[in-house]
Formats: sequence, structure tokens, C-alpha cells
Amino acid sequence: MSLARSSVIEPAGAADACVIFLHGQGSSGYGFEPLIHALALPPGSQVRFVLPGAPIRPLDCRGGEAAAAWYDASVGETVGSIAAAQIDAAVAEVQALIGEALEAGIDAGRIIVGGFGQGADIAARAALAYRKGLGGLMLLSPELSCPLGECHSANRYLQITLHHGRRDRLMAEASVRRYADRLGRLGYNVDYTAHDMGNQFCAEELKHLRAWLIARLVRTRLVA
Repeated sequence: MSLARSSVIEPAGAADACVIFLHGQGSSGYGFEPLIHALALPPGSQVRFVLPGAPIRPLDCRGGEAAAAWYDASVGETVGSIAAAQIDAAVAEVQALIGEALEAGIDAGRIIVGGFGQGADIAARAALAYRKGLGGLMLLSPELSCPLGECHSANRYLQITLHHGRRDRLMAEASVRRYADRLGRLGYNVDYTAHDMGNQFCAEELKHLRAWLIARLVRTRLVA
């Protein structure tokens, strides 16, 4: 698989942390730039945001319509062999982006992977299977078409924040809550929050994500 061009938002100084965030089906990395700016991390935050784009291809789940997608499946649909191969390719591409951040000198513990919708499904598989301990995992309105894959011991205690809308008509909130419970039973530290919204974002969610990112990635400087 070849990714579409990534949007990269650089900090004012040299980056010492990185967030890799995957869009949902039919969107693009550039489409999520307003979300990143809305987080309004504190001045001096040295966080690089990498927003990769999924390939644009004809999708059987859309009646042959071409759209950006990490894999060809509708929300909650069990994936077939072609989609499974697309999922594996997407996971490999995301893990390659993690490798690029490491090569740039960013510590694995300061790399966070996340995504929205279909992108959240890929982000979960990529992060949980990674062979170095990462800084966290952000799952926003996951579609759950793509089940959990391999889970590596290096990320056994990965911090996970998971958000979903109570009025999401694409994926029932009860299904996502069960997914969060399953992760919890596997031993992961899951911060699950349901919001009064549909398949979208809300101010409450952004406030929560901002605090979560600051706690993990923004270095505080003590003044004598």
C-alpha cells in the first residue's frame, strides 16, 4: 500500500514528541488539521503531528465509489480476505511512521498513535503490536470492523483514551463500551468516555484530549 501525502504540523522548535493520527473512511489527513489546531497545546509544546492519508480506491462497501480508506469494509462489517490484507498493509505503514519518528530522535515513550473511525481500528492494531513501549493510544469513535490483532508485551501497559458518541448511528455506543471493557480485561489502562454527540467531535471531547496529551507529552519547566 502507498499512503497518500501526509500532513505534518511541526512545532515552533525541534520536536521532542510525536502524535500520529489516522483519519476515518472518506476523509483525509488534511481534513483533521483544524482538530489539531483546536487542541491549542500550551506555547512551547514541542509536539509534531503527523496526519497520514489513506489510499483513494474503489470500495465495494460504497458500491464501487472511490474514496480514501484504510480498508474496504462498512462500519462493524466483518472483513474479508482483501480487506484483511489492506489492514495488514496499513498497520505496517503506520509502524513505519513510528520508526521514522524514532530515527528522528524522538523517544518511543513520547510517541502517541491515534485515529478516528476506521483510522482508530488501524491505530489500535499498530500500537498494541509495536515492539517498543509507546506513549499512548487515542481511539475516537472506532468502527470495530477490524478486530484486535497481535498484542506485544512492550505495550502491555499502554495508556489508552477511548471516546465515542452516545448518539452515534454508525456504531452503537454499547458496542464500543464492550470493546473498552475487553481491553480492560486484557489488562490495559483504558480511559473510556461517552459524549452526548453523534459520529463527530464535541468541545468536551477536545478538552479531555487536550488534558490527556498535555499530561503525557508537554514537559513542564520549573522556574527557580
